[in-house]
Parts: sequence; C-alpha cells; structure tokens
Amino acid sequence: MMALLPLIISSVLALVSAQALGLVFGLLAIRIYWFGHLSNLLTEVRGSLGCTALCFVALAAQMVSPELAIGLAAGTSQAIAIARWMTRPGADWAPEELGALAMGQSSAHLALVRGYRRGAVRATASLSILHCLILWILAAEVFPNLGPGPLAAGPWALSGVLALLFVGNELLVALLSNRRVRP
Repeated sequence: MMALLPLIISSVLALVSAQALGLVFGLLAIRIYWFGHLSNLLTEVRGSLGCTALCFVALAAQMVSPELAIGLAAGTSQAIAIARWMTRPGADWAPEELGALAMGQSSAHLALVRGYRRGAVRATASLSILHCLILWILAAEVFPNLGPGPLAAGPWALSGVLALLFVGNELLVALLSNRRVRP
C-alpha cells in the first residue's frame, strides 16, 4: 500500500490543480479576448507533451519532489483541456442561468458555470488520474531511484485506489458544480 501513496498524493494534487487552473484559464478565456488565442497556444503545448517534458526535466534535476512534479504536470495539462472545453460554444442558456442573469449576476460567472457543468469537463479532470499513473510508470522506468512505482502494489490494490479516486472526484465535483444559485 505504501507504493500507492505517492500516486495518491500526485493524483489529488493533479485533480485540485486541474480544477483550479482550468477554472481560472476558462474564466480568463471567456472574459479576455486575447487569452482565448493564448489558450489555443496552450493547447499546442499540451499536444506536444510540453508539461510531461518539463516534469521529466524537473525529475532529472531533482528540483522538486516526484509527487509535486508529476501532480503539477498532469494537472496543468488537464487544466488546459478543461479551459478549452469550457470556452466551446454550447447549447442555449438554462432557465436558472437566464433568471440569475436577469437578477444582475455576472454573465462571465454564468458562462463559467455553464461550461463547467458539462460532463466533458469533469471527465477531462478525471483523466489527470490516468495521466499521473502513466507518468509514475514512465518515471519508475527512467529513474529507478524513485522506487518500484505503483504497479508494485498489485493489480487489485491499484484498481481499488484508482476506483476510489475516480468515484471520489466525480462525487465531489458533482456536489460542487450542481449547486443552484440562490439570491
């Protein structure tokens, strides 16, 4: 079980950073015109595995702990994808969003909530767990001094931890994102 603790730490860090940075990037892309273009460039960095490369550079230089490097690399990469999903054009405004807009609430906030409620945004955040797992497996192969990696815990323990992380993330995000706006 101790072999899974670094994976759990980096996965939780990746989930938190993906959600937080994704919200910030999404809000900036909605509100600021040029940041929408910058988000296109960030998508190119994500596609070229720039965050993953920086993670391995940080691990090789031993600049930060492996948990922090892997968690931030996976979280930042998924945050870029979350921001892109949030800024995609979607369906019409929901009735509660129109009512809140009529009551004077910020249209940027409502656009952020509308984009964040999409299932693809939640699924993209959950992919940071798989991203962490892959980075840990690769890091254990490239840098043997990090330890055996999460695969050493066995398939049942690894499957159980991954299931708990996925279900826990989905329940928490659903709880936080489905709250109604109250006056």
